[in-house]
Amino acid sequence: WSASVYRRGTNWIQGYTNVADFAGTFAYGIKDRAEIFGSFLVDTRIDRDIRPIFVNDPSFGGVIDRYPRVSQPWTGDNVGDLYLGAKINLWSESRRNPAANALRGMAKLPTGKQDVGVSTGKADGSIDLIVSKEANRLVEISGFGGYAVRGSQDNNHAANGGVLCGTREA
Repeated sequence: WSASVYRRGTNWIQGYTNVADFAGTFAYGIKDRAEIFGSFLVDTRIDRDIRPIFVNDPSFGGVIDRYPRVSQPWTGDNVGDLYLGAKINLWSESRRNPAANALRGMAKLPTGKQDVGVSTGKADGSIDLIVSKEANRLVEISGFGGYAVRGSQDNNHAANGGVLCGTREA
């Protein structure tokens, strides 16, 4: 088992926005092939520096797909979303397979405040294939690829690449 607390800061070009999350995480191994895990965003705050909040310049004035409801420059401190998932080991180098690989599934439960914009208010999900290989007992090289499904937002229309367009309610 493991547990941690951390602060994460993510900068987005759209609106010159910074999203700060303060989170607690946990993971629990089940035998030697499975793991359940989660992360709860205890505090999410969003700082959008551009004024006015939205400008008619697609290179930096648009919305952030993960936080499309932000409509003020500072959200303040708010409870964020809960993420839960599981990972299943399919191959392992310890079992004489040529590389390790696993399937990981995760769901976002919308526990954050939708009205201030720190949550979409919709559930999201993802599934990934993870591959890793140890090289000369010195480093481990890993990568993953997968598919994410984001909940459709009310009064917004999804376009290619997950970019949101359309009208926003005030």
